[in-house]
Amino acid sequence: MATSEDLIASDEMVESGATLSEDLNCPLCLKVFRSPRRLPCLHSFCQDCLQSHISNIVFKRSIKQLCCPICGCVACFGEISTEKLVHVFPLNTLMLSILMKSKVKVDLMCNACQAQDLISPADDLCSVCEEVLCIQCSKVHRSSRLSSTHTILKIEDLLRKQETVLRDNVMFHCTEHACYPAELYCKYHATQMCARCFIDNHKDCSEVVELTNNTLNLSDTINQMKQQMKTIKDQFKKLTNINVSNLSKLESEVNGLIIEIRTLKKTINDALDDLEDRVKEEGNTLFNKEKMRLEQLKDDCQSHLTATRNSNVVVESASKYASQIQIFVLTKRIINQLSTSKRHIEDKYSKNDILKLKLDVNPQLKSIIKTLSGGIARLRVKLHDEILIVTDGFKPPLK
Repeated sequence: MATSEDLIASDEMVESGATLSEDLNCPLCLKVFRSPRRLPCLHSFCQDCLQSHISNIVFKRSIKQLCCPICGCVACFGEISTEKLVHVFPLNTLMLSILMKSKVKVDLMCNACQAQDLISPADDLCSVCEEVLCIQCSKVHRSSRLSSTHTILKIEDLLRKQETVLRDNVMFHCTEHACYPAELYCKYHATQMCARCFIDNHKDCSEVVELTNNTLNLSDTINQMKQQMKTIKDQFKKLTNINVSNLSKLESEVNGLIIEIRTLKKTINDALDDLEDRVKEEGNTLFNKEKMRLEQLKDDCQSHLTATRNSNVVVESASKYASQIQIFVLTKRIINQLSTSKRHIEDKYSKNDILKLKLDVNPQLKSIIKTLSGGIARLRVKLHDEILIVTDGFKPPLK
């Protein structure tokens, strides 16, 4: 039987195998980002990981929307093939620049070529479209009427021109009207918006302010974000420890049942030998199922924790180059993410419990030799004080 130390050992393997800080890890594969793509909710994933997630979820269920595997935020899309859907989501240029600054080798392929099932190394970056392009596609991009005004940078110049990337980054634009910057903030609805959104939906709101350096309170906003981030990180760590402890308790209970059975073997040796084998089998099955569930929950915690660290790195990087308005917009959106993660944690806490095992021994056990047709014992499985499974009475083998 696997032990409760297995989960701890797996954590150590992940940590020792990481070549960089966990802040630069994809929440899905838990490895250093490769071509990070950003969903509308700001959570980022490796392009290959996101493609696999799309193939497993969208293709199998034939749906026209994608839910973020971290916060559940929905991204809708139209008629587009599953293979090309990943290119709808832009590269996270901020995370890309952080990787380059950390001296991570970044081998990027041209996104325009990939969309046509071709492979070409990328040389340029469009800071508006947030896509990398090969030399040929870059020329076409510049000549197009729709993208002729876009800023094209050499990928190796990304670190030196962070201001340009931040200026054009759609992350700081209105979520409803991507062409307009989020210049206004509605305190009543706690949302950023453009002038068009104000006219359409917020003109009757009394607490709408223009996002300028004079209207921003970055100190309180950043402190609020850091406090929520610390709380969430502590809660995820606590939940992981609870899972390991619960698995250890379940293992102890299974072993306790085996000891109880071996005591009964002194009276009816052959019958209890058979009972021991069966309870071992049932106990191991339950243990493995519970272990799988707890491992999945642990992975979920690790994914949320990694996503939270990613957000922190992005904010710290942006704060060096971004304007006060951009930092405010970014931190407010991340605060909304953290609130979603907090609700996720609370939901997991409310549902997280451990199976409880109890062996009901037949009160007529002493006469079992004469009554071989009677049951010896049954195994009850309890969760939240409810009996989930009751095995039928184990019967001794007929000879």
